[in-house]
Amino acid sequence: MSKFKWIKDRSDVNNQSTFDEVAAELLDALKSFDENFDLKDIEAREEETDRSSCKGFLDTDDGTAKTNERRLCKCLYFTNTENKVKTKCDGCALKDRQSEGYHAKVIGNFKVIYYEFVPTNKGNGIGNVDLILADENFAYLTEVKPPREENPETLLRMLLEIETYYRVTVKGKQYEKVVGDKPLRKAILFFKDSPQYKVYCDSACGVNTKELLKKFGITVFCAEFTGTEVLIKAIG
Repeated sequence: MSKFKWIKDRSDVNNQSTFDEVAAELLDALKSFDENFDLKDIEAREEETDRSSCKGFLDTDDGTAKTNERRLCKCLYFTNTENKVKTKCDGCALKDRQSEGYHAKVIGNFKVIYYEFVPTNKGNGIGNVDLILADENFAYLTEVKPPREENPETLLRMLLEIETYYRVTVKGKQYEKVVGDKPLRKAILFFKDSPQYKVYCDSACGVNTKELLKKFGITVFCAEFTGTEVLIKAIG
């Protein structure tokens, strides 16, 4: 297995002190990255997640449940998708936590059309795509990081995850059942004032990582809370 294939899982990729040095290494080795990204064994699989209804988060009522990306993406999907059974929403322990994205109405030009997309069943280290967003012209495979200060993932880790999942998804072609004939793009999404947002907006930080975002053609989304709503906009 090539050292480039699952470079997203290297420890220095997610280290706040070293991630941009790794990005510089990748910028110097993009040709090798492409040549060594071997997908010949990739195969698609059928979907397994039930998206017909949400049972709500009922395990706690004390507001201590940690924000994680899978729970957040699921909630954004069911809150913002029409014709979905939402009978458990009233009793959900996360109902009053719109400031973290739960039960928040998405506003702006981008819609949530899918969550936890399964690109393949082949290859260790291949997870699900957090969200698929769409506007009038494109669908976006999107890596999401919740708004937390504790142990935040780096921008480099986010972009390498979505770059990996995008290549696997395009190979498997399962996405066509979800997005139809819309061209597929790749994106990352973080929240305003999050650690990732601060790095992205600081011209002195993550210089090589930002250049890598451009080289890979990855759209950058920022989500901003406005009361009970969340505005998703493209900032890069």
